[in-house]
Amino acid sequence: MKGVSIIICCYNSSKRLPHTIKCISEQKLDVDWELIIVNNASTDETFNIATIEWEKNKQSIGYLTIINEEKIGLNYARTTGIKNAKYEYVILCDDDNWLDENYCNIAYKIMESDSKIGVLGGRSEAEFNTLPPHWFTSYQREYAVGVQALTSGDISKRGYVWGAGMVIRKSIFINLLNSGFNFLLSDRKGKALSSGGDTEISKWFLIAGYKLWYSEDLYFKHFIPDNRLNIEYFISLTKGFENALETLYLYDYIILNKLHEEKYNKIHINALKTIIYLIKVILKREKRSWLLLNLHLPAIINNFLANDIYLLKSSIKKLQKTKIKIRE
Repeated sequence: MKGVSIIICCYNSSKRLPHTIKCISEQKLDVDWELIIVNNASTDETFNIATIEWEKNKQSIGYLTIINEEKIGLNYARTTGIKNAKYEYVILCDDDNWLDENYCNIAYKIMESDSKIGVLGGRSEAEFNTLPPHWFTSYQREYAVGVQALTSGDISKRGYVWGAGMVIRKSIFINLLNSGFNFLLSDRKGKALSSGGDTEISKWFLIAGYKLWYSEDLYFKHFIPDNRLNIEYFISLTKGFENALETLYLYDYIILNKLHEEKYNKIHINALKTIIYLIKVILKREKRSWLLLNLHLPAIINNFLANDIYLLKSSIKKLQKTKIKIRE
């Protein structure tokens, strides 16, 4: 259904939700829309605060759904929210993202303008309670602050869009899940700063043949609380990114060696199932993310041409050259 679903995934978000909901209530919308709040095993007053803030702003917001997702992990919460969304265009608004009043309208128009745009992102500006440390400006991109490209347009080669303010097509996301795609990364899990779920979503859409897009017209403020402005937090944040890289590199091998751009439109459902099967069997991560390789050739032959098998073998050789441990 055409329209916009705004999803806020919350883990102990009671202090951050009020202003985030207020900004959503100020959206100048010309299309049907809804707000979905996914309460991801919060132990604070997130549910009650969400209800109170909706009561304050319900004339502007209209339809609100609050869903409980007890399995802790941002990607579990995202998936639950997207599955319950009524509309085709889904905005993943973090609990500290203050969307500009035109965000939803602009997002809707851009997604409507090109059916091959699968994931859309915008630019942000940091908002603080106090003066940030001197190093923040140099590393602000790690906080999803700033721009994602020099100009608006296709950023597929970049390989990812920030999860903050990310816009996706629900129907394609659901098709990918139904085709066997599952998250290999949990992304943020409670207080643990795991990362990479937004990049993993981006990779899925690239595999399916869709574009990643950036618009400098999409703007939001990203509130950074004081407890995230210390070096210890920053180190934990970047370590979360680093730990996700080995998983994300595997997607890159498949994108670069299996799915050349001219072949995107020829991918069929069995190929998608086999691709995610390969990801699952190749990537069985131990403590330091060693790769366990156990390819079943009959399953590959049933779904891929001989040239595709050759490309997969090339990928394996590249994995060996990069000294990633592979076992039979």
